[in-house]
Amino acid sequence: MEDTGYISCPSDVALIDGVGEALARMTEAHLFIVVVTNQSGIGRGYFSENDYRAVHQELLRQLAHYGAHIHATYYCPAAPPNDHPWRKPAPGMLLTAAQQHQLSLPASIMIGDKASDLQAGRRAGCRHTALVRTGQGAATEQSLCDDNAPTHIFDTLPSATDWVLEVLARKPVP
Repeated sequence: MEDTGYISCPSDVALIDGVGEALARMTEAHLFIVVVTNQSGIGRGYFSENDYRAVHQELLRQLAHYGAHIHATYYCPAAPPNDHPWRKPAPGMLLTAAQQHQLSLPASIMIGDKASDLQAGRRAGCRHTALVRTGQGAATEQSLCDDNAPTHIFDTLPSATDWVLEVLARKPVP
């Protein structure tokens, strides 16, 4: 989804070019897709959890048009400076997803466009973290340091998907 700030209205949901198709390819490959998202707009009082749920439902509706399926979604409504264990860069959402769905985090790939995504993936034990340059990714790339350096950088989610599916065709992601 395009990052246009705090989105509280379903009509503002717009997929980044190629995202629907990329997630559909992952779905077709039987990958378990989990979304983990900080939603500090709830904690800041900008919108309600019901507003977030309506936006999320619109996202799922748009993805379904492409045949893409999100298997699980976790969100953290806490606003900074709250050190909630689910608020990225903390790994709580990923750890919970792994426990609830019997996922191997060392065999998982965290893909995101922010340093907090990469840090959460690393802290959760994901062997691979991938930065995409869409959304806030290009700006994030300029500020990378050792604590949040990804194992891979891609221009778009479709190019990251190409890599994921290529690796899986050779062998399971280590």
